[in-house]
Amino acid sequence: VADVITERLGWSVLLAATAFAVAIALGTLLGVLAGRRRGGLLDRTVSSLAYTLEAAPAFWLGLLAIWFFSLELGVLPAGGLTDTASDTVTPDQVARHLVLPALVLGLTQLPWFFLYVRQGVGDALDEDPVRGARARGLAERTVLTGHALRSGMLPMLTLIGSRVPEIITGALLVETVFSWPGIAAATVQAATAVDFPLLAALTVLATAAVLLGNLLSDLLYGLADPRVGFDG
Repeated sequence: VADVITERLGWSVLLAATAFAVAIALGTLLGVLAGRRRGGLLDRTVSSLAYTLEAAPAFWLGLLAIWFFSLELGVLPAGGLTDTASDTVTPDQVARHLVLPALVLGLTQLPWFFLYVRQGVGDALDEDPVRGARARGLAERTVLTGHALRSGMLPMLTLIGSRVPEIITGALLVETVFSWPGIAAATVQAATAVDFPLLAALTVLATAAVLLGNLLSDLLYGLADPRVGFDG
């Protein structure tokens, strides 16, 4: 069990971390742009796409990405960790094979970050401190990034812990579709082979990941909001 987890854990962490970074970066950027002008064309377009992605299954997005980018365009590999002609794992090959699964897994989480940032930034722009900053003549960019964004990001920080179970579930499907050699793929194999010791260890590992995600969320919230203290 230890050998299986050690061999596969690093690849799952790489996939989940990259997907999380994609979701947070794109979700924050689009959320700020949409929240700045709620009801505008960008807001309506991106919000519609976000609600559509929320309802789209991860395996369907994965198959769609393989069909478009691998079969139709032929620009990205369809799965695996290395090219079929090579058995050597190189950083260049891993990076190319990581693009599609990380993008698909990130897109499954992006709507949540986008909607939270959009709502938070939109509400922050209507608050008195932001109005006061504008009245003092501060530049719009300073008002947006220094006041509204910081206030609007606070609700999103609570998502980091709550989305960990979802990204684990999504990774279970994405790793299977893209033949990514991670923990989720080992979970499917263990369930198929009725390997109870491996299933038990993977369940404990997933539980620990959820607890660490919630701890990270609390720590980030405390660091971002000076009103929250860490005193016991």
